[in-house]
Amino acid sequence: MATRLKINRGTTYSRTVTYQSNGVTTPITGATVYFTVKPTEYDAITTDTTAVVSKTLSNLSDSNAAAGIAVITLLPADTATIDPSIDYYYDIKIKLASGAVYKLDEGNITFDGSPTNRSGV
Repeated sequence: MATRLKINRGTTYSRTVTYQSNGVTTPITGATVYFTVKPTEYDAITTDTTAVVSKTLSNLSDSNAAAGIAVITLLPADTATIDPSIDYYYDIKIKLASGAVYKLDEGNITFDGSPTNRSGV
């Protein structure tokens, strides 16, 4: 299920993911969702310190979680200094309240360059 994403560097970007178990949308209340972007597809660093973007949605408890939905939002500051000439790798994983971990999506990601770099634009 590899997906190719293209995001405008230094802008707000939201990605909605839905968790399904055996093809059925399932609540994710109490779960944690991880979105990680790295310049290499694999490394053995368990702290993900090589990530250029990492977002963690912890202990989900809103109405979206009850419907099996998580919304990952990148803010302009999350991507403003990323080198747009590099092709990156990302994945989205979920750790359920039970402790089980599943990959929801993965693929390549590019960050489109932009002439405007001023803060707040």
